[in-house]
Amino acid sequence: MKIAIIGGGASGIATAIYSKRICKENSVTVFERSDRVLKKLLATGNGRCNLSNKSISSDNYFSHNPKELGEILNAFSPDEERQFFESLGILLCEENGRIYPYSRRANAVSDALRFECEHLGIKIRTGAFINKIEKNNGGFSVLGEFFDKVVISCGGFSAPSFGTDGNAFKLLKSLGHTISDTSYALSPIKVSENVKQLKGIRAHANVTLFENRKEIKSEYGELQLTDYGLSGIAIMQLSRLCKKGNRIIVDLIPEYSTDIFTEILKERAKALSHLKADDFLTGFLHKILAQYILGRCRISTNVKAGELASYELEILAKEIKALSFTVESVLGKEQSQATCGGALLSEFDTKTLQSKIVPNLYCTGEALDCVGDCGGYNLHWAWATAYIVGNGINKND
Repeated sequence: MKIAIIGGGASGIATAIYSKRICKENSVTVFERSDRVLKKLLATGNGRCNLSNKSISSDNYFSHNPKELGEILNAFSPDEERQFFESLGILLCEENGRIYPYSRRANAVSDALRFECEHLGIKIRTGAFINKIEKNNGGFSVLGEFFDKVVISCGGFSAPSFGTDGNAFKLLKSLGHTISDTSYALSPIKVSENVKQLKGIRAHANVTLFENRKEIKSEYGELQLTDYGLSGIAIMQLSRLCKKGNRIIVDLIPEYSTDIFTEILKERAKALSHLKADDFLTGFLHKILAQYILGRCRISTNVKAGELASYELEILAKEIKALSFTVESVLGKEQSQATCGGALLSEFDTKTLQSKIVPNLYCTGEALDCVGDCGGYNLHWAWATAYIVGNGINKND
């Protein structure tokens, strides 16, 4: 049986390995448009390769077909995942629930996957852009070559420098599949306010997204301030839900209520009355961030803490507890880490991920309508769908 896999990312390469291991007689060819496979994998986890997460559930993902999403996740056990990486010689470790290779090096994982492809005799064709798949006598024609089965694994449209520019959606749509509304996910946010002076500042905060006065979602984690807006894990978790004009409220002191924090400021103002206002806040805020907040409260940085009126301290506490930003846009393309939306899961058999519309056509990874949170969830989806297709191709032979 000849199998063509379109896309040499994590899910494509893993699918090739699974399908070849299960049936060594299979002829498997991976078509990758870039000059090398697994380029996006090398950038994951800031190069440390966050492979998965200790806690995997449907709550960590979004899809327009949640039932099918759950069935797919349940089919790939943690033991199967561990065994797969151990079989490649990769020892795993955990940090705060996140699963990494013990070496904390993405290139070690990339190398192990490539070595296994070479060992199994999987053909990898780089520089091969597939913009058309033709049905041919129960199989398919890809670049003029006949294949019995085709797997579309070429990702979404985020980070096009890695070869993911939405081509998977074009291919699937041309073959009759429905593509749900798509948008950028796990992205930084550009805000309307001038925040250039805050570039490079980091803080741990609670961030909440509001549409009009309705709370949409809240996240806690690292906040990164940039010259254009907001980034960091907490912001990226909210990004797929953001719309122009939404408000993001940042609580820089989430451990305390506004009332208690107000009293803390008043006591500090008495004890540190000799300090200038911005120095007075440096015990818990970056000095530049403190100056920015004082400016929004129309309080001079030169006034002494002991000279601050009670109402000014109350205003200051509220601003620190509810620093408001207006969403201008969600940054996409190179800044985005994932795509929200894709080929509807309901149009695939969840036991095999074979198309219900086109026999012998399969799909994996980000090309499908599923996006996960930060923390290894999207790579876990890649491994899970690869496992199902690798097994499913041989079951349906």
